[in-house]
Amino acid sequence: MKLYDVSLFPPALLREINQHYGAPVSLKERLFGPPTGSPGMDWISGPPEISDIITPLGPRIRLNAERRPKGWLLHINGSLRRFYLVGFEPGELQHWTFEPMPGERFMHVSICTSGVDWTFRLRDSAQKNALNRFFQALDSPNHS
Repeated sequence: MKLYDVSLFPPALLREINQHYGAPVSLKERLFGPPTGSPGMDWISGPPEISDIITPLGPRIRLNAERRPKGWLLHINGSLRRFYLVGFEPGELQHWTFEPMPGERFMHVSICTSGVDWTFRLRDSAQKNALNRFFQALDSPNHS
């Protein structure tokens, strides 16, 4: 797991990210391959070293994940002011669970990456199947 501050989209850093995790998948693969992106989620909690950086950004911290050829990225949007990427190597995703929030259309999503727990809120529980397919694609043996 590695955190990148991409708020100003520095070209050198984006080249480094593309080199390490692979370039974004092609349009053809997005249309006909396994899911390359996750549905939108909201931040609830995560590892302290990342929570300390992004929690002060405001109450609406949005996330989505992107599958890359050599790993995956978690995109973090801190109230439209700061943008972060957390990069993960293949195999870092250990497990994920969904828990309904009674009386709401949201679901809690818990993931564990290399022994680190993360909790998000899936904005629409109808997207649970799409998010589950995304995690299954990450967990598949043919994802490098």
